[in-house]
Amino acid sequence: MRFLWLLIAGLILWQILHKTIIRKNGKVVCRNCGTVEFPKTVSPRNVWVEVILWFSYLIPGVLYTLWCNHQTYDACNKCSSRDIVPLDSPIGRKLAAQQSPIDVTPISEHMGHK
Repeated sequence: MRFLWLLIAGLILWQILHKTIIRKNGKVVCRNCGTVEFPKTVSPRNVWVEVILWFSYLIPGVLYTLWCNHQTYDACNKCSSRDIVPLDSPIGRKLAAQQSPIDVTPISEHMGHK
């Protein structure tokens, strides 16, 4: 019985680490709206359903948790689109370059001073 609990805990820990540490490499570019920032994580998880399943029956709780972790995906922070590209990829760099450039003119030049 102890082995089963360790196996379940290991699977859940692996799912959490895989989704949070391994996949979060950096900023992304949204192909839909052009936003360049860190992605947000979207999950179908309902905490109350998960708690009820865990307390009523062990196996459905484990299955629901694993299913929710498998259905989790990264999305754009602004428009929630799934169509995002890593900023450090060739396509991501190209999309970011097409966005309006940031004004890097010093404030003193904006005020008429040189």
